Amino acid sequence: MEDLFGRKYKVLIVDDSDTNRAILAEILREEYDIIEADSGEGAFKVLQQEQGEISLVLLDVMMPGMDGFEVLERMNRLGIMEDVPVIMISAESSPGFITKAYDFGAADYVSRPFESTVVQRRVKNTITLYAKQRRLVDIVANQIYEKEKNSNLMISILSHIVEFRNGESGSHVIHINIITELLLKQLMRKTKKYDLSQTDIRLISTASSLHDIGKIAIPDEILNKPGRFTPKEYEIMKTHSEIGASMLKNLTDYQDEPLMKASYEICRWHHERYDGKGYPDGLKGDEIPISAQIVSIADVYDALTSERCYKKAYSHEKAIEMICGGECGAFNPLILECLLDISGDLQKELQSNTSGIKNKLEIREVTDEILNNNDLSASGQMLQQLELERAKADFFESELSGITFTFQSSPPVLTLSESGAERLGVSRVISDPLESPEIKKLSDETLNRLLEAVSHAASSDPAVNMSGSILADGRMTDCDIRCKTLWMSSEQPNFIGVSGVIFLKDTPAEETHNKNNKEDISAKEINGMDFTLLNQVGINSDSAVERFMGNANLYAKMLRKFLDDSTFAKLTAAVAEGSGQEALEASHTLKGVCGNLSIESLFTLFSDQVAIMREGRWDDAYAMMTEITEKYNKVTEALRTWLDMQ
Repeated sequence: MEDLFGRKYKVLIVDDSDTNRAILAEILREEYDIIEADSGEGAFKVLQQEQGEISLVLLDVMMPGMDGFEVLERMNRLGIMEDVPVIMISAESSPGFITKAYDFGAADYVSRPFESTVVQRRVKNTITLYAKQRRLVDIVANQIYEKEKNSNLMISILSHIVEFRNGESGSHVIHINIITELLLKQLMRKTKKYDLSQTDIRLISTASSLHDIGKIAIPDEILNKPGRFTPKEYEIMKTHSEIGASMLKNLTDYQDEPLMKASYEICRWHHERYDGKGYPDGLKGDEIPISAQIVSIADVYDALTSERCYKKAYSHEKAIEMICGGECGAFNPLILECLLDISGDLQKELQSNTSGIKNKLEIREVTDEILNNNDLSASGQMLQQLELERAKADFFESELSGITFTFQSSPPVLTLSESGAERLGVSRVISDPLESPEIKKLSDETLNRLLEAVSHAASSDPAVNMSGSILADGRMTDCDIRCKTLWMSSEQPNFIGVSGVIFLKDTPAEETHNKNNKEDISAKEINGMDFTLLNQVGINSDSAVERFMGNANLYAKMLRKFLDDSTFAKLTAAVAEGSGQEALEASHTLKGVCGNLSIESLFTLFSDQVAIMREGRWDDAYAMMTEITEKYNKVTEALRTWLDMQ
């Protein structure tokens, strides 16, 4: 599977078991670049080294040190999971574990033992969905960037006209924009009092460019006077804040626009002071909008540090001292703290940033916020697809035989299992299936009854079970259909699709019995290999080879890996030392490995031991080691003998 540039997607496999990692790597290696980590700590080293390159993480739950849930929690805290989906893979299949994984942000959960095709499909579906979502974010970000660039261009032209008349340098508006943004970001980090978002910061920073637009109406002889104002001149100069606000208020068609509201607040009140001694309205404290409070300090700082026709420029240090010392009026103590916090970076930012246009990284932050708030319909559609995949995962966990299918309602698409499509003689993926001749030829009568049954299902009772007949293998065949309607979680659940299985009744009873119940483990030759010896020690070779996509050679390779695995030695040592947690982790790992390799005799013993350990019955769990060791030695001896024969 490749990205837009023809490169394979990178998948990180995190598991403390060499065998488990090897199994997953072999299943996925042909389609993906595989990177492995044997611990949670190792996973973060890889994520740091491969920044932006990892497309998906396959994560074990139980590992020594940092377990899977701790990895998820840290990935969430660092914001990694916004771009890197995680599929949990574990021998732990209890509902509590699965729910916890989803609550921590996992995209999917696969229980061991698993089918190779299920893992391949889950990985492909998840990467595809996240790739589509990333492309959606990039498209929206570029659109916002272009809109932002155009808006800033027009605002800059207008504000520079004012500056030109005022004799100020062309950098004043840019400086105000930068200082405003730095202060707002620090304020957002420092407190939640003002409920600021990335969108708010973008709006206020842009609106700050219009803070002195009212000066366009001030006479030149006052605006550019090199000396002190007379009291009368000062009163005229002070009117620029009201004039600017009035100009904006007269734009009646745009009064509901957030940018207009922020611009009005800044124009009218950026000369107010925290103690109520500012103008034009004498507002006090938080009566002054936070936008105007921030721009007020930004304006004073830039005025102090810039040369004017009536004064020389003060140094950065002196300006900070004057503002914090109250020489320029009273300001919000919290914003003064923010000014001190950013003081070290302020000069560098003003010197290096000569454009008021936000860079694409900042625009991406705004875009993510918009998408997370579901402000775009496309975002909702993506969420629907993810919900669909998650619901499918739960249902298909136990329904792996028969012809599996999934119907997505919007847009209407039917997807069939590869073998199912072949038996039915139709395409695997069919758009608008209700109108498709391919589907109608299978059985109009059965299809109509199924649609009727689905239409009567509800989120509280989603199951649909029925019998019918369908065209399969070139002839009409009786079948049983079991499916589950899927719903989008909300106050009013919305139908989003159906997942189901078609069981054809023409399968010989003996074959069905062997496939579903796995009771017949008699000697069979698969791909030229005689598995009699393995079957005799409780290894279900039929199931295992099927799990490995019918590739007996690959299965044999994984059995060799199992013999080299040191986990059983770790279990024995942990039991001898009475190290309960280490013993639980080792036994749990062996349970998963034996499940995937269909070593059913050992899988049962390790499952029982793990359950007993979870109940805190350590002595009983340790007492099982005699039986486990005897069975383990018998199985490994048979494996070595069998592998030597191949």
